Amino acid sequence: MKTLGAVLRLLFMLLLPVAWPVQAADWPTRPVTLVVPTAAGGFLDAVGRALAQGLGKELKQQVVVFNAPGGGGNVSVTRLLNATPDGYTLLLFSSMHTINPSLRPVPYDPATSFRYIGYLPNGGANVMVGKPGGATSVRGLVEAARKTPGRLTYGSPGVGSTSHLGMEMFGMQSGSQFLHVPSSGGASSMLIELSTGVIDVDILPLAGVTEEFIRTGKAVGLAVSGEQRVTTLPNVPTFAEAGYPKMLMRSWAGLVGPAAMPAEAVRRMEQAFMRLMEDGEVREALARQSFESKVESGQAMSGFAQSEVERWRAVIQTANIKVD
Repeated sequence: MKTLGAVLRLLFMLLLPVAWPVQAADWPTRPVTLVVPTAAGGFLDAVGRALAQGLGKELKQQVVVFNAPGGGGNVSVTRLLNATPDGYTLLLFSSMHTINPSLRPVPYDPATSFRYIGYLPNGGANVMVGKPGGATSVRGLVEAARKTPGRLTYGSPGVGSTSHLGMEMFGMQSGSQFLHVPSSGGASSMLIELSTGVIDVDILPLAGVTEEFIRTGKAVGLAVSGEQRVTTLPNVPTFAEAGYPKMLMRSWAGLVGPAAMPAEAVRRMEQAFMRLMEDGEVREALARQSFESKVESGQAMSGFAQSEVERWRAVIQTANIKVD
C-alpha cells in the first residue's frame, strides 16, 4: 500500500507541470475583470468600456469593468496585484500610473510588477488655452510671464495631474514661472475660471467642451500638444510651430496584467487587443474619446511606459513637486 501511495504521489507530481498549460490554453473559460482606475462616467471609464466590449467579442467571453478610483491609481493597482495572477484580472494602465511613482509611495514597480499587453498610443492632444483679453500667442504669454514671474496663474484638478505637470514642463522649457492654483473640479470648471478671468492660462485635454470654449471666444487657443494641428481648430498652432517641439502631450491607455500572468493568457489577450480596431463599433467608441485607429504591442508599451516614468520624474524632481 505504501508503495502504491508513493507511485500515485509521483504520478501526481509528474502531471502537475502539464496541468496549468492545458488550462491556460483554454483561457478564458470565465469572465475577465478589467480594473479601471477612475470613477464611472469619465474619460478612462469610457475607454475601458470600449476595450471591454471589443475584447469580449474577440475572446468570446465577457469582460467586466470594475471601477477602482483613488490614490492616484494606487487603489486600482492594488486590486490587480491582490488578485490571483491567472489572467482573469487586468488593469487599464494610463499616465497616472507612470506619474505616481515619483509623487508618493506606490505598491508597484513599473519595470517589474506588470506584464504589458498593448496600448493605444495616439489619443487626443492637449491644448494650451488663455483667458479672453490675455495673451493671444505662446510668445506673448511667455513675454508676460517673464515680466511678472509667478504672477500668472493656471489651474489643474490637483497636484500631479497632467495639467499641473504640463504647465510645469512648459515653464521649464520656456524659462518662465506660473502660479499653480489647484481646482476642485475638472476641465469644465477650469474653463469657466478661465473665461471669467479667475486664472490666466491652462493646459487641458482637447475635448468637445474645450473646443467649444475656443470657438465661441470664451477661451483663447494658444497651442496644441500634438505633432500636427487639429482639423477642428486649424488656426491654433502646434507647440513645435510656437518654438517648443518637446511639448508633446497626448492621451494614451493600455492593458497590463500581473507579472506572474501565464504566458498563454498574455498571448491570447495581446492577440485580441491587436485586433481591436478591426471592430467598427470599437473604433467609433474610441474615436469619440479622440483615439486614432492605432494599437501597439505589449513590448512597445513596456518601453513607452518606462520612458514616461523617466520623463515625468524629471519634471517632478526639477519642479520639487510634493503631495501633501
